[in-house]
Amino acid sequence: MADRIIKVVVASPSDVVKEREVLLNYLPTKFARDKYEELCNARIIVEGWEDVPSQSGYTQDIINSTIIKGADIVLAVFRHKLGSPTINIRTGNHRAPSGTAEELLYAIHQNKKNKKPLAMLYYYEKPPIWSLISCRYRREWNRLEKFKKEIRNEIRHQFYTDDTEALLRTICLELCKNIREHKLLQ
Repeated sequence: MADRIIKVVVASPSDVVKEREVLLNYLPTKFARDKYEELCNARIIVEGWEDVPSQSGYTQDIINSTIIKGADIVLAVFRHKLGSPTINIRTGNHRAPSGTAEELLYAIHQNKKNKKPLAMLYYYEKPPIWSLISCRYRREWNRLEKFKKEIRNEIRHQFYTDDTEALLRTICLELCKNIREHKLLQ
């Protein structure tokens, strides 16, 4: 039996539907079944914005205070878009390029202070098929590419494919390595 529970939050924009479903529904089972739980001496609980109870207020602030600040690991997954920008509700000013970016940046900055959560980042390996996408979607892709460049020296990232089983295997392995290396069990 695992000594510690590690809270993993899946952060992603709206085009990461299949991956998000797989991670939220199957990652904890795969982690246990493939003996990572024993190897790390930790059990994972995977959460997402879907687990946040409905309440009044700015949605991103609620997500941040309810699950991001209590997470041990923020697992960000991007496909072809960055997502909707967040704002400061008091001033109306831009806060972050997207909700997912805000969650990831929070984890990166906290980790620099040797605090939780730890950030993990995955990008889909194939660019969109340009002939099939709209100008709006091209702008989204360009925003994601710009964000990638801005944070490339802040965090290590990995690429993933449409093979969801391979994605689960890779993430389980990386979760276990990060739990042990970053001493999340203390």
